[in-house]
Amino acid sequence: MSGDGSSEQAPEYVPEKVKKAEKKLEENPYDLDAWSILIREAQV
Repeated sequence: MSGDGSSEQAPEYVPEKVKKAEKKLEENPYDLDAWSILIREAQV
Protein backbone atom coordinates (compact mmCIF):
# COMPACT_ATOMS: atom_id res chain seq x y z
CA MET A 1 0.00 0.00 0.00
CA SER A 2 1.26 3.43 -0.85
CA GLY A 3 0.92 6.22 1.66
CA ASP A 4 0.21 8.96 -0.86
CA GLY A 5 -3.57 8.72 -0.48
CA SER A 6 -4.31 7.89 -4.12
CA SER A 7 -6.87 5.22 -4.87
CA GLU A 8 -5.84 2.11 -6.77
CA GLN A 9 -8.85 2.16 -9.11
CA ALA A 10 -8.40 2.47 -12.85
CA PRO A 11 -9.76 5.73 -14.26
CA GLU A 12 -13.37 5.29 -15.31
CA TYR A 13 -14.68 6.52 -18.66
CA VAL A 14 -17.38 9.16 -18.17
CA PRO A 15 -19.55 9.85 -21.24
CA GLU A 16 -19.78 13.47 -22.37
CA LYS A 17 -23.57 13.48 -21.90
CA VAL A 18 -23.09 12.56 -18.22
CA LYS A 19 -20.62 15.41 -17.72
CA LYS A 20 -23.09 17.83 -19.33
CA ALA A 21 -25.94 16.51 -17.17
CA GLU A 22 -23.88 16.98 -13.99
CA LYS A 23 -23.04 20.55 -15.03
CA LYS A 24 -26.74 21.26 -15.66
CA LEU A 25 -27.62 19.92 -12.21
CA GLU A 26 -25.12 22.27 -10.56
CA GLU A 27 -27.08 25.16 -12.08
CA ASN A 28 -30.54 23.66 -11.59
CA PRO A 29 -30.90 20.65 -9.25
CA TYR A 30 -34.52 20.17 -10.41
CA ASP A 31 -33.65 19.51 -14.08
CA LEU A 32 -35.56 16.30 -14.81
CA ASP A 33 -33.86 15.68 -18.16
CA ALA A 34 -30.42 15.77 -16.53
CA TRP A 35 -31.53 13.44 -13.73
CA SER A 36 -32.98 11.08 -16.33
CA ILE A 37 -29.61 10.87 -18.11
CA LEU A 38 -27.74 10.17 -14.87
CA ILE A 39 -30.21 7.50 -13.76
CA ARG A 40 -30.14 5.80 -17.16
CA GLU A 41 -26.32 5.69 -17.16
CA ALA A 42 -26.20 4.40 -13.57
CA GLN A 43 -28.40 1.44 -14.53
CA VAL A 44 -26.06 0.26 -17.30
